[in-house]
Amino acid sequence: MKTLDTWVNDNFASEEQAETKADVEREVRAIERARLLSKKMIDDLMNEHHVGFIELARKTHMSPSHLSAIMSGKSSPSVATLAKIAAAFGKDLNFSVS
Repeated sequence: MKTLDTWVNDNFASEEQAETKADVEREVRAIERARLLSKKMIDDLMNEHHVGFIELARKTHMSPSHLSAIMSGKSSPSVATLAKIAAAFGKDLNFSVS
């Protein structure tokens, strides 16, 4: 299985594509940061509220396998999923786009 970096390098190899490659690499890094931040947010909320994995899955009406995929970084949660998780802890999502 190719890594995302390998795929980017394979698909944007020519000099003419250097600018596009740089843009794609920035987007990939942003996605990875968002994935790590969402995992950290969930971990922090679970620890703060002493909620276990199975209990969080139950509270959010998510399957344990879906929650596991998010927590392991195999899946990126949608904003709706993050909102559902935050709501399970009595929080909401507040963010701005610039």
